[in-house]
Amino acid sequence: MIWNMFILTLILFIAVILISRIKVNISFKVKNLSECMLDIYISFAYGLVRIKKSLDIKELMNNLFNDEEKSTDAMNKWKWELENKASDDVIKKLKAPILEALKKVVIHHFIWKTGAGIGDAASTGKLAGAIWSIKGIIEAWLKRYIQMEQAPELSFLPFFQTVGFESQISCMVSMRTGNAILTTLGLYKKWKRLNNRRVEINGTSNQGVNDDSDGKFERNDRREYDRWRSG
Repeated sequence: MIWNMFILTLILFIAVILISRIKVNISFKVKNLSECMLDIYISFAYGLVRIKKSLDIKELMNNLFNDEEKSTDAMNKWKWELENKASDDVIKKLKAPILEALKKVVIHHFIWKTGAGIGDAASTGKLAGAIWSIKGIIEAWLKRYIQMEQAPELSFLPFFQTVGFESQISCMVSMRTGNAILTTLGLYKKWKRLNNRRVEINGTSNQGVNDDSDGKFERNDRREYDRWRSG
């Protein structure tokens, strides 16, 4: 009897957690070249679990590019990822499930404030038009693919007499925990399947070059090479 009550309580607890929402508060602020901060606050299980992270993007980029070895390794890694893992076909096939997953996300508020100027009224006016165009495109995209509880709050303040740029984005999004888990697993499985299929079709698993790219033949290619030379 006690064991049955325990199992029932556990099932109810898991069900309550799965129907709860994961809430993510994001705040991004950039000011000229002196400040670039990203703050992320995540809470789920009705606030029982909370995660807060602040990132100084400017400091991270400075540390990366000031360390020549790390910078080179990062660039090589990104290049390898783009050349070997990124595939237009895979990206296109993942677009539909990603957009479908976004329909389960709710944006509770989205505030984007921007101020900019280049010291000349006419040029600043043109800059304002360009920025409003970008904001309009992003607003239309958000309204099309994601549920929004209220319309985005967008604003722009022109600096007619000074040169500068600052922008701040604040938003809160949420998604049911169960949907988040199922969506993540589904996207990962689909990406894995598409990537494995691409590898099989392109034969990238046996290109005749080892992992160190030193030009040595792999075992199968060496056997084929020896057979070809022997006639």
